[in-house]
Amino acid sequence: MAALQLVLHHLQEKDLQRPTPCTEFNVSQLVDHLAGNLALACKAMGSEQADDPSLAPEPRIAQLAQAALESFSARGLEGTLDLGFAEVPASVLSGILNLESMVHGWDLAQATSQEFDVDPGLAEYVLELARATVGEQQRASGSLGPETAIAESAGSLERLIAFTGRVPAGARAAPMVDAATSIVIRRPLHEVAGSTMDPLNAPVWYRNISTARRLDEGNFGIGARAAFEARFRGRALSYTYVFKEYVPGRLLVMATAQGPFPMRTSYRFKAVDGARTRVHLRNDGRPSGFSKLLAPLMAPDDAPGEDRRSADAQARPGGRTTLSQAGDADVFLLRSIPALRR
Repeated sequence: MAALQLVLHHLQEKDLQRPTPCTEFNVSQLVDHLAGNLALACKAMGSEQADDPSLAPEPRIAQLAQAALESFSARGLEGTLDLGFAEVPASVLSGILNLESMVHGWDLAQATSQEFDVDPGLAEYVLELARATVGEQQRASGSLGPETAIAESAGSLERLIAFTGRVPAGARAAPMVDAATSIVIRRPLHEVAGSTMDPLNAPVWYRNISTARRLDEGNFGIGARAAFEARFRGRALSYTYVFKEYVPGRLLVMATAQGPFPMRTSYRFKAVDGARTRVHLRNDGRPSGFSKLLAPLMAPDDAPGEDRRSADAQARPGGRTTLSQAGDADVFLLRSIPALRR
C-alpha cells in the first residue's frame, strides 16, 4: 500500500485522462475503481468509512485503505463477508485487495512514468496470493487476461505483473518455440495429405487435442477456420486456427486467430515413392499465458540421426495407423496418424 500511496501522491490533474495498462480504465477511472472496492470491503465489515470522491487521490485511497486494514485486524480473516452481490471468504477478499493495490499501483506508475519500487519479498507474497485467488474462471470471465510468459529469471514484481496478463516494462520475453520433425508414412501421398490436411482429424493426430470443429462452411482453403480444444496437466485450452497457405496434397500453413499465444503450424508433404509419403511438421511461435506450459511438449526429443527422425507408420485394425516405436519418441505432440484407409 505504501508504494501505491507514493504513486498517488505524485498524480497531477493532467494525468487523470491518461490510459493505463488496465485497459478498461484511464487513471481517473482506475482510482475510482480502487476506491469503490475498498469502500465495498469496508461496508461489508461494518466500517463507517465511506468513499469521498471530492478528495485528492492520495487521501481518498489512504482513508479507505486504513479503514479496511483496521477492520480486517479487528475481525480477522475467518468466515465470509457479504458484498451484497456475493458472499466471499474474508481471506479471499483480503487477497484481492492486496493484489489490486500492488498491480493497480504499478498500472498508475506506468501510466504516469513513475518508478514503482516494492520489496521483492512482498511482491512474492502477493504473487502467491494471486495464484491462490485467480483461477481459470476469473480469466474466462475477462477479469484477467492470460498470463504473459517471461524469462524465469524475472523478478518477483515482473512475475506478478505477468501473471495478471500485463507485459512488464523491460522484461525479457519468453523464448521462441520453433520445433520441427518429419516422419515417413507407408501410405500414398494423396491418402496421407488428404487426411492430415483435414483439421477435424486433429484429435487422432495430436496427443492433447480432444475436439476439433469447423467454424465455416464450404471447402477448405485459405481463410478457412477451425476451433480446437485441448487439455494439458488438467487445464483446458481453446484456440482457433485460420488457414494461411493451402496447396492440396503439398502444403498447409495454419496460424492462431485466437488462443493462448500466436502460433503457426505447417505441414509439408512429399512422395518418397508410390507407396510412402514424408510429412514434415513444424510449430513456431512465442508462448504466453497458459500456453507456456505447452512449451516442453513442442520441443522434439534429441535425435541426432535421421533414422530416428523418420518413422514408418504401421497399420493396425480399425483403420487407424500409429507411429512405429523407432520414431514415436521423437515426434512431439503426435499420438497417431489419422485414419488412413486403403
